[in-house]
Amino acid sequence: MTAADRDPAAPLDSAAFQRLLALEVERAMRYDRPLALARLLPGGHGLEALSLLARQAIRRVDAAAVDAEGVWLLLPEVGATANVPVERVLIAAQDGTRAGLARCPVDAESVAHLTAAAARAAARAAPGTLSWAEGDDDRVIIGDRTYLAADPLTRRVFRQVRELARSDLPVLITGETGTGKEIAARALHQWSTRHEAPYLAFNCAALGGDLVESELFGHRKGAFTGATADHRGLFERADGGTLFIDEISEASPAVQSKLLRALQEGEIRRVGDAQPRRVDVRIVAAMNRVPEAAVADGLLRADLYYRLEVGRVQMPPLRARPGDVLALARWHLRQARPPEWPAQRLSPALEAALVRHPWPGNVRELENLMRWAARLIPDTELTLAHLAERPWHPGTGPAPGVPASPGGFRPIKAELAELEARRMAEALAATGGNQSEAAALIDMPRRTFTAKLKTYGLTQARPRGAR
Repeated sequence: MTAADRDPAAPLDSAAFQRLLALEVERAMRYDRPLALARLLPGGHGLEALSLLARQAIRRVDAAAVDAEGVWLLLPEVGATANVPVERVLIAAQDGTRAGLARCPVDAESVAHLTAAAARAAARAAPGTLSWAEGDDDRVIIGDRTYLAADPLTRRVFRQVRELARSDLPVLITGETGTGKEIAARALHQWSTRHEAPYLAFNCAALGGDLVESELFGHRKGAFTGATADHRGLFERADGGTLFIDEISEASPAVQSKLLRALQEGEIRRVGDAQPRRVDVRIVAAMNRVPEAAVADGLLRADLYYRLEVGRVQMPPLRARPGDVLALARWHLRQARPPEWPAQRLSPALEAALVRHPWPGNVRELENLMRWAARLIPDTELTLAHLAERPWHPGTGPAPGVPASPGGFRPIKAELAELEARRMAEALAATGGNQSEAAALIDMPRRTFTAKLKTYGLTQARPRGAR
């Protein structure tokens, strides 16, 4: 049966639906056009009745497909909120149907993440109701801010942070510069019972030793030259809340001693004041050094380390969580793009290079690169050639000693793109450059084949007999 012979009111088979969904996700990302995917799970009347619903809904949605567990619906132009007719199609036609809805690019930016988000939303929906994918595992909400967590390793770290937030233990966060240590500290506060109290942050490397002590613990008037008035330090101002102390190994031995007393006794003394003051503050510390090495080098008191290390969070570098790379790259492109410019997409070759790059500057390096590209490259497709102007050297493989992902795997999308480009080139060579024959040889629509020649930067093979 050809496409022309297919009943337009019949659901697609799973393979055809996935192909259509991939095209629609690509369009949604390219043209910033909202798209939604619904997953329907059968109620008391079973899958047969749900399949009938899919056939009835076909004229109100873009496409539908039925598999062994339920129905998929591709919904046109569904953005921040669904319209009422769509919701009625999803939940009112059959008692007990559970529906999940995920949007691109709001909830996910790839076919895999979109289908997973819709499936999870449907699984948690009550019978006869629709559940949105908001707040799903790919996004972490911390206060009024939302962060991406597309890689399983990132999600595992934030689950650990959520568990620690339920306690009042001190926490030591370690990791390279730019890995998100302050984000984790903010999450520890926002997800705790202290979230309505102050959250204050301080970097010990930002000031000299005496000033660090005064800023943290406060001082009395006349305690030193320039102390013209009493000063409440960060511990007093954060009372009842959380104090985040970054680069703690940069603090002087005297400051570290006073920090240890604050942890052990719950009290501090202002500089120049013999009177102790009770404080109720949760301490979250961070450093980009290896703590054990800092202790061995005499930069961090061993007893302070052991006090802080009760709750330990290791923030992984970006090169160890490749699933985050493309999601973050697209996010920062979209956020930084001038509103009057068309949406920008990443070429497959650039996507593969981004995933392979070791990212020594971690997320901060990726964000700066994407902000530069979004503001200075007007083209709708960002390629490796565009980034040649930047002092950035795309990786040609995983960073030394770091697998592309657990088990040494690379993202399947990048591998499939490379395979597709190679097969297209082989087909062109086999047919002497005849695009129609080459497309037929690998069972790809002629228009798609032509478009992807440009996408992959393939040069057309010479016609047969050409010299």
